[in-house]
This record gives sequence, structure tokens and C-alpha cells, in this order.
Amino acid sequence: MTSLNAIYSVEIPPTPLDKGGGDSREDPPKALTPTKCVSPEDLFQAETYFRLALSEPSVDGNLKAELHTNLGLALLKQAKDLELNAEKVQRLRQDAEQNFRKAIRLEKTLPQLAPGAGMAYCYLASLLQQDATNPEMKKQAMQQWQLCADNALPTTVSQYQDIITEGPPQIVGKVSTRSIVSEDPTVMQRQQP
Repeated sequence: MTSLNAIYSVEIPPTPLDKGGGDSREDPPKALTPTKCVSPEDLFQAETYFRLALSEPSVDGNLKAELHTNLGLALLKQAKDLELNAEKVQRLRQDAEQNFRKAIRLEKTLPQLAPGAGMAYCYLASLLQQDATNPEMKKQAMQQWQLCADNALPTTVSQYQDIITEGPPQIVGKVSTRSIVSEDPTVMQRQQP
């Protein structure tokens, strides 16, 4: 599953050892420098692939939910990174929200959840938090963050980092990391309340 952080890479500057000499302790490497690795074409291509995959009738529920989450992320990334007019940005954000909500509705019907399930709650919470201009919207965002803490099964450190970066501190420690650290991160049984 793609995450907000997964679309960035880091460029590690060469150390003296990489250049064929010296001791790296004498000349420590510089700080990691983030470099953008996704072009606008990549974002449009990702959107197209996710939409095509969703149109396939043979896609199972877990994969379909993951595709909706990833499509929402691709749309959100377009709205954030591309130079677009306000109307287009608003449409992309609304489409992203709809896809996150579709993923959530679909996951609620599944008897078993695959690792990565529940991340749509987190990304929806982040989106709502960014749009929160009044107390009611802030309350809705916080409710989604709580659902994120209760339901998210991040499968990568990048997904967990997204929660740490975007989420409120009281939520971060409540998110399950069992899909990241488990030796067998296969399908999880849905826990009954």
C-alpha cells in the first residue's frame, strides 16, 4: 500500500568509504536529503491504474478497499503538489474523501482484514483536519483519528510515520503496529466490539 511518505525517497550522500578511501568515522555523512521522486505524470498514471483495477469485477474486498485508499492518496497528492486552480483542487480533495469513505464502508463488511486495513480512517482524518475551519469539522476530524487508532493496521513504517506526522499525539501510541512487526502479517480476524 502506498503512503504519503512512500512517494518520497532519500538520497544518501556518499561517504569517504563510498569514494574508495578514508574512515567514515573521520568524515560523517551529511544529513539525508529528501528528493521528490514522483512526477505529475506518475500521479496521473497511478490514478489511472487504480481506477482501472477498481473496474475489474474479480477484485476481492480487501484489495478493492486498498485500491480505494490508494486512489484517495493519489488524488490527495495531486491536489497538494500540482499547481492547479482552487476549483480543481477542491474536486480532487472531494474525490479523495469519497474514496477513503468507500474503503471504510467496504472494510466494515469484510469478515477478515488484510494488513493495511483501516488506513483510510487515518488519511480521511488528515484530510478533514486540514479542512477544519469550525469546531464541528474539528470534532469530525478527531472522531476519524479515534477510528484510525481503533482500526488501522499499518503495514509499513512509512504508513505509521504518516500517522505520527499527521495525527494528534494522544492517538499515535494507540495505533496497532502488529502488521509491521509480525513475522506473519497475513489476514487478521475482525475483532468484535
